[in-house]
Amino acid sequence: MLSFNRGFSLLVNGKPVNLGGGSGSANSQPYAGKRPSFRNICNPLGNVYFIMVLSIVIWIIILSQIVCEFFVYPDGDVFVKIMPRAFIYPILLVCLIFYIPTVFMSPTYSYLTNFNVNQKIQEIVQKTIRDTPIIELHVSCYHYETRTQTTTDANGRLKTESRSVRVTTHTDSKQMPFEFHRDFSPPFAIKQTAKTFIKLDMDQKVFVTNEESKKILDEERVAIYVSNRNRDTHMDYSEFWGTENFESSLLTHNPNSRVPKIATPFWYQFFCLFFLGWAYTFWFNNICDTQEYTFIKELSYHPFNDEQVDNNVDPSMYMGGAYGFQFRGGSGAFVEPLT
Repeated sequence: MLSFNRGFSLLVNGKPVNLGGGSGSANSQPYAGKRPSFRNICNPLGNVYFIMVLSIVIWIIILSQIVCEFFVYPDGDVFVKIMPRAFIYPILLVCLIFYIPTVFMSPTYSYLTNFNVNQKIQEIVQKTIRDTPIIELHVSCYHYETRTQTTTDANGRLKTESRSVRVTTHTDSKQMPFEFHRDFSPPFAIKQTAKTFIKLDMDQKVFVTNEESKKILDEERVAIYVSNRNRDTHMDYSEFWGTENFESSLLTHNPNSRVPKIATPFWYQFFCLFFLGWAYTFWFNNICDTQEYTFIKELSYHPFNDEQVDNNVDPSMYMGGAYGFQFRGGSGAFVEPLT
């Protein structure tokens, strides 16, 4: 559930409200724009305990059906042969539909696919420090249509089903012309650990402080609303703050430890093929340590005219209101429907 102080509820009874100084959060995390990626939408599916329970259910269904196919169904009547299959196999199909995304949405898979040696990690961090963040405003205009589908049931009777479908008719984006930035990120060094791997959880904090830049930002927020407010029945509004192609989950190894040969995406998928991905995840987590790091960046429309270069700046003083956001790779999304 999103909570709001003020602002960004762009359309109330057909009229815009104050756009400046708004803030919102999801699970107490400040919003950061850009709609969630498919990976983030399915993030609960990556929970190891969810995967474990789902895998056990699938195993029970498969084993029970193997037993029934060999020892129960062959000697049964028509009812015994058809009805259990008609009930069980759709359930198995639904479980598999949920299971397959867990393989690719799992944090374990994400870390394994982003494995880098220590030197490469240093290069990624330094590049991100040099990169200029951007602020993008996004709107999506849409309406709902009722779709009707007619099917035939097992008794030959026609069955009509109706469902409401979202239809997007227009999208618009605006990148803010903030060309100047300075970085306040703390010094980075990979921690010392006895574990085999180190999971690097990266954050970004981006903020705007000078009044001229804030004014330009608010004017563009209003402008993109005004130019799109009458295009359709509803409109979503979102913002993206941060560097492009930001990776929030990286993995590196301890130079003093031997890397297990099965610590690869292939072997993780191999275990998942036999519904044992959860066991692999428990093993992988046991040999990993965790390190957090936050990039801190300030944006401005004009060149900075003071001498502040202190990397010990506290960004929390700027993170309130609508001018500072913290997120991971654009995943802390804020999308508010405007109705």
